Amino acid sequence: MFSPHPTPHTPHPTPHSPTSHFPNPWLITDDYSLITDARA
Repeated sequence: MFSPHPTPHTPHPTPHSPTSHFPNPWLITDDYSLITDARA
């Protein structure tokens, strides 16, 4: 039997760390590097 309410854990991983309550400079750097690589 499946519970009617959603499970506490999301089935798909979140793009950013769930524990990052504040902007992570490393994640931002990675995002910018990806954008730069894509536009390069």
